[in-house]
Amino acid sequence: MNMSASTKAIFYFIASMIITFLFISANPVYNTFSFQILAFGIAATVWGIQVAGAFLLLKEKKYDFLRQAGKVCFWGSASLLVSVLLNYFIRPSSNVQLLISACNVLASVLLMAILFSLFLKKMRLSYSWMILWLLCLCLAVPLQAKLVGFW
Repeated sequence: MNMSASTKAIFYFIASMIITFLFISANPVYNTFSFQILAFGIAATVWGIQVAGAFLLLKEKKYDFLRQAGKVCFWGSASLLVSVLLNYFIRPSSNVQLLISACNVLASVLLMAILFSLFLKKMRLSYSWMILWLLCLCLAVPLQAKLVGFW
């Protein structure tokens, strides 16, 4: 089956949302439903900014951009499951769980930064997109860290 770029983008973003929700709901550092919703909202805002930026600033490349950005988000979200599995199988103390989760989030951000940079280069898009994405993360990651008491 040959899916269009827009269909693939939707698939990747929905899969990212599901995996991120699983990470948040299974992660004991998000210890209340309010924190879980807020954490998910922060992640969804970063995705929303990417989608809005593509529709506002890109013309013919917007769906290819969104497919690639969705793929980056998918792999970043999937990498978050490492801490969920580690916390589930080794059941460390809450401080160690927090440290594992924080390291996992940082590793996920690094992975996404590399993948995002590579696809921008491949698509011959301005690195202004990278700056926008990093600015979003510079707001989202510390906000998440503050939310769970890591910062």
